[in-house]
Amino acid sequence: SQVPFILSNNDEPQVIYENAIFNFNQKNQSTKYWLCVERECGVYIHTSLTGQFTRINGTHTHSLNLDQIAVKILRDKMKARILAVSFLIN
Repeated sequence: SQVPFILSNNDEPQVIYENAIFNFNQKNQSTKYWLCVERECGVYIHTSLTGQFTRINGTHTHSLNLDQIAVKILRDKMKARILAVSFLIN
């Protein structure tokens, strides 16, 4: 299945999978590797280069913060709206 993409505070790509956020780590010719944003957790997922989920390794060692995901999604929508309006004004 396709995983939703968001941006970090530094405009770096992140994905949401099973109510957890993952940072981009690296890629090869066919796979992108994503690490859980909680550094000590160690869970990582694999996606295809087109964003299709392929597998997950590990179990989260922390509670999942659904509010954090909601805030990030809202922030991305607000940022896109501001940029669209700004483009129209200029």
